[in-house]
Amino acid sequence: MTRALPTALLLGLLLASARAAEDDDKLQGSWKVISIEKNGKKQPEDATKAMKFVIKGDKFVLKVGDQDNESSFKLDAGKKPKSITLAIKTGDKEEVIKGIYQLDGDDLKICAAGEPGVERPTEFATKPKSGVGLLILKREKP
Repeated sequence: MTRALPTALLLGLLLASARAAEDDDKLQGSWKVISIEKNGKKQPEDATKAMKFVIKGDKFVLKVGDQDNESSFKLDAGKKPKSITLAIKTGDKEEVIKGIYQLDGDDLKICAAGEPGVERPTEFATKPKSGVGLLILKREKP
């Protein structure tokens, strides 16, 4: 019986790793920002029109107008909800942001702690003074 537990644990880790790799593959490409909500307030559409994410490997580039900002991410598809950890670079600084994600075909939701010290969200919603942001993305067709 003691051998069954480590084997089951190993199998679970392997399956979670395979699911994360599958999601990694599905995330590749360009994504248009549809909406951003922070602390319970939807951001103006003008602020999101010029934004685009380009994902390649475990890196993503946030394009805003003519500015590009490259950062990285790591997925854990074995969690419920699925988790994402973002390493956001701003100049020489790097900030780790914990979030959750939901991938449904060409639609991607990312809900993440937008401020230091805020825990990983557990639902795809923001509330006033929560420090949580919700990003809705749509895959761009080539």
